[in-house]
Amino acid sequence: MPTGPLHYRTTNVAWEVKECRCMIGADHFDDGTVPSDDLDDDSGDGMSVWDAADIWASKGKDPDYTFGFSEDELQQAHDED
Repeated sequence: MPTGPLHYRTTNVAWEVKECRCMIGADHFDDGTVPSDDLDDDSGDGMSVWDAADIWASKGKDPDYTFGFSEDELQQAHDED
C-alpha cells in the first residue's frame, strides 16, 4: 500500500527510473540521496558532462539520458574522449 506522495526513484542499475511512494516523498536514487537540480555546477556533487556523455552514448544517444546537458554538450564531451 502506498505511504507517500508519488515521485520517482532512479535505480543504480542502468539508470532505470521507477514510480515510488516511499516516505522520502521526493525524487531520489536507490540509496536515498536526492538528485541535484543543477548537474553542471562546480560544487562537485553533480555528474560530469563526460560521465553523462558516456552513459548517453551507451544508451544510443537517447534524449532521456541527457542528465540536464544539451545534446551538443554531450556530443562535444563524447568526441573529446
